[in-house]
Amino acid sequence: MRKIMNNDGKIILIILIFIFVSSFSLGALFFNMVFSKLNRGNSVQMDNAYEVSNPVHIEDHNFKQGEDYEEILTTKTLYGIQCGVFKNDEYAKELYEELKEFGIPFIVEDFEYYRVIFGIFPDELSEVLMKSLDENGFEVSKFEIATDIKSVDQEIKYEIDLGVLKLIWRMVNRNLENSSTESYKNWVKNQKYDDSLESGLAAKRALALPNEISINDSEEILKKFYKEYKNNK
Repeated sequence: MRKIMNNDGKIILIILIFIFVSSFSLGALFFNMVFSKLNRGNSVQMDNAYEVSNPVHIEDHNFKQGEDYEEILTTKTLYGIQCGVFKNDEYAKELYEELKEFGIPFIVEDFEYYRVIFGIFPDELSEVLMKSLDENGFEVSKFEIATDIKSVDQEIKYEIDLGVLKLIWRMVNRNLENSSTESYKNWVKNQKYDDSLESGLAAKRALALPNEISINDSEEILKKFYKEYKNNK
């Protein structure tokens, strides 16, 4: 009788151990699945941080063709990083050459002065780059490029122009030499631009871009954006 009970006890103990091991294994598998999913989500979010992937949602505001709005709908703000101002263009060129190792500088003439600008960025990226430049011995200061948007067409134009900068930010952020323009062009095609207005001209320029732009192309793009939007009030 005692022997039978011992055998039954062993069987019960084995069953309990099996249940415990199975529960632990299933729990570990479930944890790994959830943890891996979270990691994949985070990496995708970081990977697409500077991608042009989703169309900008702009309200219609009962917009009519040719209508001119005096009311300011919104103000868009970006930031330039200035590294030096010179009367002698040779000094500006020397600094420009030094900065090329770190990103995409350009020189603009401002009356009798030559300003050396280290790109145009959103606030968070400009702060990171300024810190890096400062650590490498450059004197830097940040200035606003604020644009008042007074019509829906102006907003669409601005967002299209901004899309090219996003491609440049992507290259800077990932330390890439080239960037495909395919996703950007597809995004532009989905915008509600008007061929007869400024937004249409911006879209035409965007769609005429080559299939790939390089860091070397970026300097001229940044310079044009600066000249058009720096004092656009």
